[in-house]
Amino acid sequence: MVTQGRDLSVSRLTFIMTVFVNMFGHTCLYFIDKIEFCTFITYGTGLCNGDSGSGLIRNSDNTIVGLVPDGISCAECYPDIYTNVYSYVS
Repeated sequence: MVTQGRDLSVSRLTFIMTVFVNMFGHTCLYFIDKIEFCTFITYGTGLCNGDSGSGLIRNSDNTIVGLVPDGISCAECYPDIYTNVYSYVS
């Protein structure tokens, strides 16, 4: 990956959590960093292409707590990943 002419190799990235999800005999691996969190509803249900930028709303007070990044897996063996908006609010 190259950003503004600088190489951001995987060895320079820091991952906070490794998530293993076992669904119907398939084990999936996903790396979550400190500004992300995941949700899971049920197998075959989840975010997909076109959902990028959508918000995850907390029911108790209708507050947006997460935003859908790009690179959506379309409910194929991965939990839904959101960017934690609290990481950007002071």
